[in-house]
Amino acid sequence: MSDQIKFGLALLLVIAGISVYYFVDYFVELPDFLRIIILLFAGSGAVALALKTAQGQEAWEFLLDARLEVRKVIWPTFDETVHYTLIVLAMVVIMALLMWFLDALLLWVMRILAGPEG
Repeated sequence: MSDQIKFGLALLLVIAGISVYYFVDYFVELPDFLRIIILLFAGSGAVALALKTAQGQEAWEFLLDARLEVRKVIWPTFDETVHYTLIVLAMVVIMALLMWFLDALLLWVMRILAGPEG
């Protein structure tokens, strides 16, 4: 079966699951947890079918590689995180004050250049 057909069937499964959950009158009478289970089965089937394609396999390999790279990251400690956050907050305050000062200075210059009637 070609990849386009598999993707089409996966899309139809997703559409069917959403339709069953929201739109089909017969299923609206079902309890919510049963409609959620139907939706989850449809979504799982769509993902399983999409993973059988070449693009799905590439996406799966990408996710595995990304997971491997995230494991290599050295995450900061709590103290480092607090320290960096305080530095960022201090820089935001400094930049806000600098921008306020520059705005006030330019307003003062414009008032001088415009004259008393401006």
